[in-house]
Amino acid sequence: MKGSDSNFFQFMVGKDHYIIPLYQRAYSWGHDQCATLYNDMLALHDKLQSNTDLSYNFSHFLGSVVYQNSNDPRQPGIFLIDGQQRVITMYLFYLALYRAALDCGGPDAAFAPKLELTHLSNAQGKHRFTLSTQEDQVAMDKLFAGNKDEYLTDSHITNNFNYFYQHLKSEQKMTLTDFYNITQRLSFVEIALDREDDAQVIFESVNSKGLPLSHGEKVKNFILMGISQDQAQLSYSEHWAPMERNCKEAQGESGLDNFIYHYIAIKRANLPEFGKLYDEFKSFHLRCLQEKQPLADKVLLAAEMHKYSELFKSVKTCKYVLLPSDHDEDGTLQAEIELGLKRLSYMPYERHIPFLMQTMWLQRQHEISVAELIETINLLEMFYIRRWTCEVPTNTLNRFFASLHSQINSLSDEEAGSGFINKLKYVLRTDAARLPNDTRFRFCLENSDFYGEYDLIYYLFERLDSHGQREIVPIMDKRAKNSKAFTVEHIMPQTLTDDWREELGPNAQELYETWLNRLGNLTITAYNSKLSNKTFAEKRDMPNGYRDSALHLNKDIAKHEHWREEDLKQRAEELATKALQIWPYPEA
Repeated sequence: MKGSDSNFFQFMVGKDHYIIPLYQRAYSWGHDQCATLYNDMLALHDKLQSNTDLSYNFSHFLGSVVYQNSNDPRQPGIFLIDGQQRVITMYLFYLALYRAALDCGGPDAAFAPKLELTHLSNAQGKHRFTLSTQEDQVAMDKLFAGNKDEYLTDSHITNNFNYFYQHLKSEQKMTLTDFYNITQRLSFVEIALDREDDAQVIFESVNSKGLPLSHGEKVKNFILMGISQDQAQLSYSEHWAPMERNCKEAQGESGLDNFIYHYIAIKRANLPEFGKLYDEFKSFHLRCLQEKQPLADKVLLAAEMHKYSELFKSVKTCKYVLLPSDHDEDGTLQAEIELGLKRLSYMPYERHIPFLMQTMWLQRQHEISVAELIETINLLEMFYIRRWTCEVPTNTLNRFFASLHSQINSLSDEEAGSGFINKLKYVLRTDAARLPNDTRFRFCLENSDFYGEYDLIYYLFERLDSHGQREIVPIMDKRAKNSKAFTVEHIMPQTLTDDWREELGPNAQELYETWLNRLGNLTITAYNSKLSNKTFAEKRDMPNGYRDSALHLNKDIAKHEHWREEDLKQRAEELATKALQIWPYPEA
């Protein structure tokens, strides 16, 4: 390895081809980084203009570039190990400077032909990059071709070129020739690797001024850099690129990091530290090497991660595809799974994701049945609802779910009963699970304060309303489109009027203080503002009141003649009984 202070302008002269390895991320610099580079050049120009000592050699430091010459005659050029973002950005700047010069013409464009030959075109008259993603490659191809109608407008490559081009065309402080000259004063640390140098170690240790790599990008580098070029190409196209797409569809830009977090949790049976996720991944792979496991092979590791990413996507998007061997010709089982996943998505927690992904994996391997997967999803919903209702602290859930499969596997048939579900139910009944039993669940349903900023209260009401009914009002779907579609309604209102005091009787104040925010006195409606503090009879009988409601819960309220203590108790007991039927305790 040879490192030296170098001139960026001279570095780019004559470099016929830059290869961005597949393990590198897509080009991701945006306008912020371009603005910093542009303003640094303006500042350097100001220094030169204000300094009278012509012997002082002002320059500006860009950072470092690590590269390795290709030894593959099929792909000659240099591999950019680190610093690809700044090299591509400087190329875009030179291309914008060249195009602006062609537009302006005259003496200020005299440098353009030389710039085109030395920095922009290769011997074949094409641009000088093989980029790491198809999207970036197409964007650079279109940009270099010069037909503005074909530019990819959603590409960082196109947008950054346009940023430089527009600023160069409108700049008042510097001429285009000034910019051309100032780029010859940009310095950097040039690190050229020998063939025997370990590019992986050097890549990780270089201190870069660019955007920090995400955990997912580091893992991609770790996997693809550690195998042959042919293997890397195949592994990237067949596994890594589809995996990235799955994760992005599942959870946007943060999807890949979060998927790797859950994948490591599955493999280690405990949760990794997110801030050290890349180190945790390397430790996992080292263990595979030491134990001579199949996943020590990085090609097989990428293939398995791709399969798991499908399951991560299923959990996050609530879509699950059964295989032909699952015999779901009419789609009933798939619909049940997806309904269960959708219900789980309303829970205010995601601690179950590693456990659920591994359960899906077992189903895909036919180690458990589709019916067992469906029951597992239902048990998870029950687990969350009971704990949320009874306000059980969540601080132990991460550890509980991370080790749940290990706990299940450690149980004997004699101890817990045969089969996956019996063993899961057994673990859910243990003290570690802290699952409220029926007595505790009923008590909390009837006596707890349910009013507040809880999205889950709407889900609770949707399930209570739809239980045993064929006609279902999709409360959560409507709220997803419009959060004000339904609001929580106090049957006995929050402000006691004289009419309501008369309705409640002599102990009105006590009933008000006891029952106001309990489940028995709450419902949901799309007409909260109209119902307001009206009397019970008015709320019941008015247009769009309880009697007119599409919700079965409100129609049940309308069956009452009055709203007094016995009515509150009756409704609380009825709702609690329904909840016990919907989310039954996992008996042996």
